[in-house]
Amino acid sequence: MNELIFRYENTCGVTKFDIARDSEIVSKTIDYMIGASKDDDYDSEFSSINLPFDRKNIIKIRKLARKYTKVSYIIVVGIGGSNLGTVAVQEAIL
Repeated sequence: MNELIFRYENTCGVTKFDIARDSEIVSKTIDYMIGASKDDDYDSEFSSINLPFDRKNIIKIRKLARKYTKVSYIIVVGIGGSNLGTVAVQEAIL
């Protein structure tokens, strides 16, 4: 992976110390994400980065979708974010 290079001018109030501290955190996070991209068991919090490319899970999901296509009712108990996903799916289907 290419090295991260931080460039800054003193226009936004960010000090050289702030950038040095945060660049270490960002670099560690990137390394952690690279490791998670090789995680087939979804053990880390960043493992979801694999979902779009996980063929085994995609096949399982398609089988389940075919099995449950004749649902008459869906009851959602929740507000805000817990409801928005269901509303989005409903609007996409209907």
